[in-house]
Amino acid sequence: MECTDSSGSEFVILIFMLLADIHILHQADFYKIVNYTCHCTVCSISAEEYNDSFSISFIRKGFFEYRTFRRHEEVHAGRVLISKPGFGHTTRHIDQQPDITTTIEFTKDFFKELVEKYNPGSAWFFTNRDMHSILVS
Repeated sequence: MECTDSSGSEFVILIFMLLADIHILHQADFYKIVNYTCHCTVCSISAEEYNDSFSISFIRKGFFEYRTFRRHEEVHAGRVLISKPGFGHTTRHIDQQPDITTTIEFTKDFFKELVEKYNPGSAWFFTNRDMHSILVS
């Protein structure tokens, strides 16, 4: 889109729409299962997104890079991404590599119970503020 500012100078605005179908497959008291089908076909980096729930995501198809504080995870089909609530991330999509991901999102109360039950044995993950997510192959 070409535009002109108040001084008469022309500039170009590029607009990218990141498209995805989001379907809730099941919802219960302490979790919901969500299916994400990405339709991105152009390499791009998303705006920062915020995780507000503990989630376990199974990548069923495609590839993307999941960027958190100090980490860039290469996420592709067959891997599982476990993310803690309270942290931001960006996603870099690769040309012609849209992904399909099924995610189980847990409530804040469930996450609190999980931390209480498995701490201190899992403190390396649950209470480590530098570790926002882990990728399991």
